[in-house]
Amino acid sequence: MFDWFCELGTTDKVQVVSTIMTSIGVISGIVFAIFTLKQNNEFKRESSRAVISIYLEHFSKTQNSYLILENFGNSIGMIEKIETVPKTNVVKSLIGKELNDFKFFTDETKFILAPKQKISAAVNCINNDSEEFDFIITYYSLRRKYVESYHIKPNIVHTVTQFIKSESSDKTQTEKHLYAIKQELKEITEKL
Repeated sequence: MFDWFCELGTTDKVQVVSTIMTSIGVISGIVFAIFTLKQNNEFKRESSRAVISIYLEHFSKTQNSYLILENFGNSIGMIEKIETVPKTNVVKSLIGKELNDFKFFTDETKFILAPKQKISAAVNCINNDSEEFDFIITYYSLRRKYVESYHIKPNIVHTVTQFIKSESSDKTQTEKHLYAIKQELKEITEKL
């Protein structure tokens, strides 16, 4: 099968081998370039897609809490549906109003969130004993479907608020905690 190769002169053999090696180098370069382009394309898509999340925000000065749906990404996101797990009426118990006012949290209709746009609803977390629940958001961005889940703890705001109130009422206790933190930080910096 390789008789023709044996019959070639030394110069011809070197040329054939170098041609084969060059071809292998070119093919591997093309494969590497295609792989890099696909990776860059995926990176660009991920960095420019919509990132829609839902969270609770609490303002300690006014004691108000808000359930916020926000697009942190760099492109438009079309929300297909928002579900709660467990499937209870937690949104109504948090908001304390008719759900017609806040259809975006429970309605099956699709809607769009622009980059950096947020929708908020005032919620009552201070005197609310709602259990923890998850929001599952299904949305499309850049022709891809994303499903993300966010865990919400409505009672955590009440716990933090109560802790802040109890700590601020006892100033000497707060000073003790701050001194202990300072000492711990000093020990850590000495070890570094």
